Amino acid sequence: MILLYDSTLKPEEVQEVAREIKEQFGRSPIQHVFRKNLQKFSDGETLFVLAPDEDLQIWLANIRRRRLRLYILPYGKNLKAQRFFNLPSNPRELFQKAHFTNWLTLANEIPLFDRLLIQEARSRKGLFPLRLFPSPHLFPVTIEAGGRTITTAALMMEGGGELSMEHHYPFLEEPSCNRVALIIYAPTSLIELIPTLLGRAKRPRNFGIVRTREITIHTGGRSTILADGKVVQGDRVVLRASKTNLQIATGRRCHLNGRDSIRIDGLPRDRELIDFFTKKGLPLLPIASEEAFAELFTKIRDNARLSPPFVTLLVLSVLMATIGLFQNSAPTIIGAMILAPLMAPIISLAMGLIRFEGQLIARASKTILISIALALGLSALFAALMPYHHLTDQMAQRTNPTLLDLAVALLSGIAAAYGHANSKVGASLAGVAIAVALVPPLCVAGIGLGWGEWAVFKGAFLLFGANLVGITFAAGVMFYLLGYASKRYLKGALTIKLAMLLSITLPLYLSTQTLFLYEGIYQEIMEERYPGVHFEVDRIYQREGGIYIDLEVIASNPQAARSAIKALRRRFREYHFIITYKELL
Repeated sequence: MILLYDSTLKPEEVQEVAREIKEQFGRSPIQHVFRKNLQKFSDGETLFVLAPDEDLQIWLANIRRRRLRLYILPYGKNLKAQRFFNLPSNPRELFQKAHFTNWLTLANEIPLFDRLLIQEARSRKGLFPLRLFPSPHLFPVTIEAGGRTITTAALMMEGGGELSMEHHYPFLEEPSCNRVALIIYAPTSLIELIPTLLGRAKRPRNFGIVRTREITIHTGGRSTILADGKVVQGDRVVLRASKTNLQIATGRRCHLNGRDSIRIDGLPRDRELIDFFTKKGLPLLPIASEEAFAELFTKIRDNARLSPPFVTLLVLSVLMATIGLFQNSAPTIIGAMILAPLMAPIISLAMGLIRFEGQLIARASKTILISIALALGLSALFAALMPYHHLTDQMAQRTNPTLLDLAVALLSGIAAAYGHANSKVGASLAGVAIAVALVPPLCVAGIGLGWGEWAVFKGAFLLFGANLVGITFAAGVMFYLLGYASKRYLKGALTIKLAMLLSITLPLYLSTQTLFLYEGIYQEIMEERYPGVHFEVDRIYQREGGIYIDLEVIASNPQAARSAIKALRRRFREYHFIITYKELL
């Protein structure tokens, strides 16, 4: 038996350890100062070692093929070895309860006691903290493990023996002595990175786990590689579990597991995604993979087609809405909303714009334009054939759009996009609920054309335009938030959508100002006081002749009503009053 001790230890400390060895094994060990190049031992020898971590690693690399029994004794300079071998706090407990292993974890053939850390080259202190400005970049990495070659990108990777990695990642189940584990963390947005920076991510969403006997990692020179805190030169590192001839005492029994476990579903694998994240840095919000996008894109592409069923439903919904408008019947108009299929191509247009898909944009735009022309033509023809010319309340409600209508359209677009992207919600449910904002104003615009009423057409078509632009903009933003935006044309797509939104906001703002004007007129009229007379303003609207006010006059006798109306006309000469008189009984 030989006791190898650190030359910095005091003689009395060495003698205390020697006495404990004699008490346990019945004889005193031969004592030598530990040197990391000391290798002259007989096979079968038992060694007790008090050595610092760094020297111990080099020494183990040199003697791992020798048939020796080894007790690494815990003290203040080999804390990493204590953690790796699960050593108890004092030698006596190790002697009494020792288990033995002949497995070491090697990083480029040097024993690894703690972790292998690979991170973006600009990060100097590990993942915590990262410099967020400029935005962190992922680095490209190729991993060879279990007979597979994995090409991906990562922000950080941590690897080591499974037993030592378990201390940092408790979700590693059933760690074994004969496997190494590599954790690849690849957030695809700053939003996904924040929980980890705050220390609240127990199991990151965008990560992969590789557990096998040997892992080779190529980083392409875009990262910093640290093994137990020391920089590894080059851009390649081999991490492996190595069976040795040594019998090393440990404080924990470990089992062997020959099965490979490779889970990489959460990592970017698409070449376009890898190039995007490694060249442009992490975006604020996540971006979906092409595989995740394919199913949604197929559904949206089909929705953009002008098919016979689409035309049939559109014709029925337009005719029903037009009849309901003439009837002043809200239930009939709601029935038309349920039939209306116009939301589908608008959502397709939103997706086409956010992804710069020219074919999808063209197909959706064609369907929308033909639908508009068909709806305007049918409702205009119906209005021209009707024997009466009267603007009902349901029509009038859709001739004075405001910024509030734009707000409704924005919320509708968000709901529609979410419904299309989320199969649990269902696109049809969202489309039925949102179609309320599309067909009725389009039919009112057509009625205005049939009557030759420019003001009616302009107001109603502005409302339809606000709904079209608002839904397209909001749906595109929602698709962006869900990660379906184009990686190459994201800024251009959002700029186009923002320009569309601003183009409709100005006329809506002016229309809103008109609403405020009407509200001021309403307040002025209602403030007028005449004995025995009460006013009710039914509607204020604008025609080519000026501003018209539908006014209901309630009075106890006709004379009082006539006097009040005469005074009111003098007071508001710039307005046209349409008077309805009711006698108060």
